[in-house]
Amino acid sequence: MALRTLRRKEGQAAFSPAQITTAATRYLVSGRTLPNRSGLKLEQITEAIRAAGYSPHLIPLKDRQADAAEQARLTRQKLYPYVESGIPVVLALAPEEGLGHAVMLVGHSWSPPVDIGNLRPSETITDQADNVASCYDASNWVSPFLIHNDNTGPYLPLWEDDRDTYSLMQAVSAVPFLPADVFISGEEARQVCFALLVNHVLETLPPNLVFRTYLQDRADFRRSVFNSSMDPEVVRYYRQKWLPRRVWVMEINALADYEKSPEGAAQRLGEVVLDPASEPADGHFLSIHVTSELLPANENGSASQGVMVDRDAFSGAISAVPIDNDQPYGPRLR
Repeated sequence: MALRTLRRKEGQAAFSPAQITTAATRYLVSGRTLPNRSGLKLEQITEAIRAAGYSPHLIPLKDRQADAAEQARLTRQKLYPYVESGIPVVLALAPEEGLGHAVMLVGHSWSPPVDIGNLRPSETITDQADNVASCYDASNWVSPFLIHNDNTGPYLPLWEDDRDTYSLMQAVSAVPFLPADVFISGEEARQVCFALLVNHVLETLPPNLVFRTYLQDRADFRRSVFNSSMDPEVVRYYRQKWLPRRVWVMEINALADYEKSPEGAAQRLGEVVLDPASEPADGHFLSIHVTSELLPANENGSASQGVMVDRDAFSGAISAVPIDNDQPYGPRLR
C-alpha cells in the first residue's frame, strides 16, 4: 500500500508482494522465501523498504520507565512528524496476548485535550533570565492515529488503549518510509530546531508555545507561504530563498486557541527551516523566523520588530533582518 501510494509522489519502485518478499529475504532468511507463510521480521521489512529506494530506520517506541500516559505522549511525539509529512510508517504491535502484527500508519484525526491544564510539557526550558517556560508538541492534539490493517481494512482508528483490538499502547517500534535524500530523522529535526531557537535566537522564551514539526517539499512549502497571511516581506524572502528539494519545518504556535489549528485559526509565531541533508550536530538551518510576539519589548515598552535570521546554504554566512509590523499568522493547513 505504501509503495504504490508513494510511487505517484516519489517515482520509486512499487514492488509486488513476491518482490517485497524477495527483497526482504535477500540477506536474512528465517524460513522458506517463496511462498513465505511465516511472515517477515522487522529487519526484513526494513531491508525491503531500503531496496525500494527509501531510507528507513528503526524507531524504538517503548520506554520502560514511563507510565501509561507518558508512554502514549512519547509515542505520539515520535510518530507525528512522519504522519504529518505524509510519510507512511510501518508500526509493529505486540499485544500481551496473541501474536505480534505490523500495520501501516497512514494518518491521524484531531482531538484537543479535554483539560489543557493537565497537558504534560514536551520540554521545560530555563532561559538565560532563569525563567522556566513549558513547551508542548502538536502531537498532544492527535487522537486517534489511523492505520491500514491488512487483516481488517483501511483507515481504522488506533486508539491509545483499546482492549478489544490493537492499540497505540501495543506499539513497540516503527519504520518510516523516509526519502533517500533525507538524512535527519523527525525526532532529530525537532530537537535541532528547538535547540537552535532557544540557544541562538530567543534570550527569553515565552510560556505556552506549541511546536509542530514536518517535512515538506520545496514547492509545497512556497505554496503554503504564498497562501498564508505572513507579512509580505517574509513571503518575498521565502519565494527568493534558495531551498533544497525538501525542508524540515518546525512551526512555533501559541497554545491559546491551538485546538482551532485545523481551521487555520491558531496563532503561528514563526518557524525554523532546516536542511534535511545536513548533519544534526551541525545545526545547518536555512532560516529562523520569529514574529514580534516572541521577542522582548524595546526601550519604549512597545512590541519590537520581528526578525528573519538567514543562513546562506553555500557559504554558511548568517545575517539577521528586522521585519516591520510582523504579526502572528495562520499555521499550515493540511
